[in-house]
Amino acid sequence: MKSFYLILIALVTITVSCKKAKEGAPGPAGIDAYPKQGYVYGTVTFTDEDNKPQTTTFNYQYYESLSNSQIWYDTTTNAPSFTYKLNVFREDLKDSGSSIKFSINGTGANKTVGAIPSGSNVNFYLLANINKKLYSFYYKETSAIITNMKFNFATNQLTYDFTLTNVDCGVNKSGTVIGKVDVIVNYSPYNNLN
Repeated sequence: MKSFYLILIALVTITVSCKKAKEGAPGPAGIDAYPKQGYVYGTVTFTDEDNKPQTTTFNYQYYESLSNSQIWYDTTTNAPSFTYKLNVFREDLKDSGSSIKFSINGTGANKTVGAIPSGSNVNFYLLANINKKLYSFYYKETSAIITNMKFNFATNQLTYDFTLTNVDCGVNKSGTVIGKVDVIVNYSPYNNLN
């Protein structure tokens, strides 16, 4: 009987000590509750249909799936040089049409990513009410300017600055987005990011 209790205590201890994957703090309660972690923040500047300069900001902190925040890297094939691919997706819970997704690839050396990646693909959507007018911003390009990229291999924290030019503003004019990313990404041991 004594061995039964010892086994039971051991099983309970193992079960309690198991850790979940890093998912971030939960978002607001409800049917559409997504995890909240980090941010993608930016400012949109454009000229409206009356030729007046306008600005609006966004701050996306929520993601739908762990695959929306991941990095893959190979630090062994050509060590100390390496290649990486990453995905970062964040969205606005108030308006599911407002979101941003980065798919980035690049190189680095000695466990330091290059400050400027070798390629990127960005999808950006924003609906904003400015002066009682609804504006729709759209960008789907490979010409994003990404700078100051830093990745901490110990904590998986990823930060970088970005600029999107020729953003469609829906008023036959284009705008510019300048922003910053600060998120924790999940390491993926498989090169299945696109």
